[in-house]
Amino acid sequence: MHNVFLSLVQMMPDSRNQGVVYLLVGQVRRGIGALNKHLGDGAFEAGDTSTRADCSLVPALWMCSGSLPRLGAPNPLEGHDRVTAYWASIQ
Repeated sequence: MHNVFLSLVQMMPDSRNQGVVYLLVGQVRRGIGALNKHLGDGAFEAGDTSTRADCSLVPALWMCSGSLPRLGAPNPLEGHDRVTAYWASIQ
């Protein structure tokens, strides 16, 4: 999540450092990949009921899915089946 906040200073195309963008996007995608491996099959992050984990994860996924495409990067949730399913169900 920290990397998404760091990417916000790269939003202005005139002053964007594409090397920094590639680095941050790669780190976010790696984190989403790790999350994809650990998510269960329940409706929520940690099982069948909403927990504090969901309260942390939902804003993070919202930032990832909204911010990175504005940098010209693909949505980092795409290609991660469990994360995509979780995100679709929690919205």
